[in-house]
Amino acid sequence: MSTKASAGRPAMRVVGALVFLACWELIGRTGWWGESFPALSTIAAAFDSAARRDLLWRSLSSTAESAAIGLGVGALIALVLAGAGNLWAGLRGGLDSLATSVYAVPTIAFGPVLILVAGPAATPIVLSALSAYFPIFVALDSGLRFAPAAQRSCCRIGGLTITCIHAGQFSGRDTGLRRRPAPGRARCSPWCGAR
Repeated sequence: MSTKASAGRPAMRVVGALVFLACWELIGRTGWWGESFPALSTIAAAFDSAARRDLLWRSLSSTAESAAIGLGVGALIALVLAGAGNLWAGLRGGLDSLATSVYAVPTIAFGPVLILVAGPAATPIVLSALSAYFPIFVALDSGLRFAPAAQRSCCRIGGLTITCIHAGQFSGRDTGLRRRPAPGRARCSPWCGAR
């Protein structure tokens, strides 16, 4: 690729963004997509007074706080479900079905029920957790279930199979952890706590 072509890319991005914003303004002013699609100048006019700006920033901060807490709760739920499904293989099918079924229900259907059960303050957090957990669950479950054999080992203790990831195998260097068999029949990696 020539340097002239790569130097023109940022300029083309700016031109593309300006064309997009101009089309948005045109569509909003002419009303082609109805009243629910306002022009950018109408949106900017909402920030004309201090009271409106304060309301918008308070709403934005409240929404961001609820979304961040919901993301954390959803990630924790996903971690627990994926971990349980991989620790106890008998639970895997049921947990997969549960996770998929809950995620398949539109969140708008949960809204009225959650307002009554969880209250208006906790409902946004619960709804964001319900939206966030499934993609995280799928990624964690797939990563644990289908990790290459070179990057995992199994510990068998009392009939329980635990998948253990070796930290040093990701970076390609020795982590300094010792690899000795645990007492008895079980052979565990150091990541599982065996010394």
